[in-house]
Amino acid sequence: MFRNLLASMVVTLLATTLGIIVDGIVIGKFLGVRSVAAYGIAGPVILILLAISGIFTSGTQNMCAGEMGRGNAKNANDIYSESCVITVGFCTILTVIINIFINPICRVLGATGSASYLIKDVAAYIRGLSFMIPGMMLALLIVNIRQLEGDNLTAVYGTVSMTLVNIGLDLFNVYVLKWGLNGMAIATTISYYTGLAVVITSAVLRERMYKFHFVKIRWSIVKKIFKIGTPGAVERFCLAVRITMFNRILVMVAATGTLGSLAVAALSVQYSINNFFGVIGMGVAMAVLSVTGVFFGEENKPALKRLLKESLRTGILLTTLSATVLFIFCPYFVGIFTSSSEVKHIAINGVRLYCLSMPVDCINSIIKSYLQGIRRAKTTYTFAVVEILVISIGCGFLLGKTIGIYGVFATYFTAETITVIVLMLFVMIRDKTFRLKIDNFLFLKKNFDVASYNVYEGSAGSMDEVIELSEKTEKFCLEHGADKESASILAMSVKEMAGNIIKHGFSDGKEHQMDYRVIYKNGEYILRLRDDCKRFNPVEWINIVQGSEQNGEKKNIYGDTGIMKVKKFVKDIRYVNSMNTNTLIVKV
Repeated sequence: MFRNLLASMVVTLLATTLGIIVDGIVIGKFLGVRSVAAYGIAGPVILILLAISGIFTSGTQNMCAGEMGRGNAKNANDIYSESCVITVGFCTILTVIINIFINPICRVLGATGSASYLIKDVAAYIRGLSFMIPGMMLALLIVNIRQLEGDNLTAVYGTVSMTLVNIGLDLFNVYVLKWGLNGMAIATTISYYTGLAVVITSAVLRERMYKFHFVKIRWSIVKKIFKIGTPGAVERFCLAVRITMFNRILVMVAATGTLGSLAVAALSVQYSINNFFGVIGMGVAMAVLSVTGVFFGEENKPALKRLLKESLRTGILLTTLSATVLFIFCPYFVGIFTSSSEVKHIAINGVRLYCLSMPVDCINSIIKSYLQGIRRAKTTYTFAVVEILVISIGCGFLLGKTIGIYGVFATYFTAETITVIVLMLFVMIRDKTFRLKIDNFLFLKKNFDVASYNVYEGSAGSMDEVIELSEKTEKFCLEHGADKESASILAMSVKEMAGNIIKHGFSDGKEHQMDYRVIYKNGEYILRLRDDCKRFNPVEWINIVQGSEQNGEKKNIYGDTGIMKVKKFVKDIRYVNSMNTNTLIVKV
């Protein structure tokens, strides 16, 4: 499930930042050092917008994933629809506020003192971008929710269309309109709304479970969305503050005002490159957030443990590879974003220092996303504030004062490494151990999940293994005090449902996997089957069969006999399809 989602999350993040990256390239190549510096000062605004977007996207995505994990598909769709309405309304108000307070915002970002001459350029860029906020955030919300259903094409279509329009309009602005930074921002805004139109069209044409419909706003749900999504927003807000402070520190520690402007421009180049290469680590973290929501909703501790292991291993590997590529070919990438030899020299050294931090930063991002996914809001807040505001800005100030401008660029690796060490020390002190295992980083309450002796789980790839699972399930139920009839019903459910998956889902010649889990909790026996075969909703087929029988017809549908058998005897049966996996939940 994690691997299925990872690639699409990376594409989504590229869609988020690609317009800004294209702006950075064109500004660096055609508008000069002054515009690059102004673009760098305005950079934190993008992080703040992404922070606000994260409240809606990550909060909604995590809540919907949790509802899917519990088999509540209708409630998940209602939450999605409510979030769409709230997102558009809130972001429209935000656009108005930004335009009213544009000059004070520019001064807070750093267009003051020796950099005050940049305030008009910074204001022009931010004002143009402000109108893209509702469209960008709604597009991100739709794309993220579509990915819960395994729909990755919507993100691809939106990204491609947006990028093509943005490149064309940026060049039209440079060569024809000559509107400077304001024209660049307007071009980006138009491109995002183009992407939104494509995303909505794709979503409508490829409708699955999530369908927007007008629904009464439940403020209790809105409150939960904000509660779950805010930790991620706090992190991005802290990142915006860090960029702003780094800009100020660079100007402060530079030997001359000219060197300070060059250093700010170089940091802007590094920020743009980070927007591109950083999507891998961020994509891993976002995938962790979504999958954590599913397993947390299931109260599945073993699955959360496996997820954390796999994501850390995958994240470290991918970010190490991307950091190596960036380090080796750094001069070429920097050259894409600036034509100034002075800025290029500083940026190359700065980007290479940043490369060292990428694997360590990925570890911290995964832990924060995991904590957010298991609803540990206070712990996530604390992690983000300590890592980004306290450690990073503190290191930036100290290293900048002692080493100079390159001390600020070296802060990324230093601060991320210190953060990992602090986390490990905290866990060792809390658990009173020097031998750390993955269990020490789960941060779950003691009563989370059921005791191991009340769980039986495994996997199957053949009918012989299904029959063995069925027999062991019946034995498991009897050992936990079930009567013979209930034990037989659950064993039959395993045999019929898992058997259908093997017979029909595994018959396409591709490699597949089916996981099985039965738990005893609160006097109930709950069976959960998950497979990565083609989409098949047995609950929907039950309704079709029952409807055909009422009309005096008889439909020959594969597996209908076994499914109808199970339906007659169980308390409840639910189906959800999430992230290209089928999940069937049966209660006895």
